[in-house]
Amino acid sequence: MQITRLSRTNPNDPKYQLVFDVPVPLDATRFSFTKNGVNYTVILGCADRTVEEELASNDLDSIFFISGNTVRATYETEGLLGIVVGDIITVDGATNEINDGTFEITDVRVGSSVGVLDVDAIDWQSGTTVRNTYNGTPDLSNVEIGDRVANSSATNASNDGDFIITAVNDGSDYIEYTNPARTDATDDEVSDSPATSILSLLGYVEYENSEITDDSYDEFGDSPATATIYDGTVINSQELPVGWSESLPCDEEIVEEITFYDCTQDPCCGGGEPIPIDSGIIDLDSYSPSDIDEGNDPDADYYGFTTIEGDWYILKVLDGSYTYAFPSYNPLYDNYADAWTNRATLTYKEFSEIAN
Repeated sequence: MQITRLSRTNPNDPKYQLVFDVPVPLDATRFSFTKNGVNYTVILGCADRTVEEELASNDLDSIFFISGNTVRATYETEGLLGIVVGDIITVDGATNEINDGTFEITDVRVGSSVGVLDVDAIDWQSGTTVRNTYNGTPDLSNVEIGDRVANSSATNASNDGDFIITAVNDGSDYIEYTNPARTDATDDEVSDSPATSILSLLGYVEYENSEITDDSYDEFGDSPATATIYDGTVINSQELPVGWSESLPCDEEIVEEITFYDCTQDPCCGGGEPIPIDSGIIDLDSYSPSDIDEGNDPDADYYGFTTIEGDWYILKVLDGSYTYAFPSYNPLYDNYADAWTNRATLTYKEFSEIAN
């Protein structure tokens, strides 16, 4: 199997097309290419399958705005061991569609718990916001908005339950949370409440969602969204550009061509600065004629070709044979102008050598 064409119709579009010389199995998803002597890898997949290594897949508890464009997603399970900054999270099924998407993780916390705390007072604040004040000056420094508090054994049953924390004050030993069962001070337990609390520090990840700039799309507690996290070491590597196909149905067993995206250029899958990808088999259709030198050299004619991205090659015609000079094996000339000036002394190869 060989790749007979790698093309991109728009230099500002991360979409590429691969065409193979024979039909290939859809699960043949890893291909190696070369760009200026550097080896790259493109990984392909079908429309409803992510091809990166899956690290975790769980239901989300909450999705909420932090600041700027930063969003936090908390997990119903504590977990998240092995997840690191730079991994990729795909959120799906959120109440607000703006929360769905694929993002690069910028912060991670592995879940844990504070343990059982002795409640001194349970006081309604406003709306459905209630405050727990604790005995014994517990360390609340690691408790954050979006974590959970589970109250039990309170005098009033309306104070028992599992709630989302909305405020924390470590110095004053209290947390606040939303309790839909409380709308006034009737069930307050002013001091020496018999209640205890378990604070769960939920595992969370943070990421940038450029469409979110405030808390209008927060989903606190029991969000219907699910999140899958993938290993970001490949997708973000400067040595392993990654492609992903969105156009193929997964029930196809063989294909003759694939349309895919270079994820290093496409923000939908966590891409950053563009990394040029070229195939080991050159797509000559992407080059346009730039210069012609016919008759000046008694032995050969030369034809120069360039792309809008600055790539180049020079065709040498000698006694009816065609050879090609590309920058990957002419490293002294990193721009077309210098290469064309020195065309007679460049290294030329037959196309079959370059393609393989």
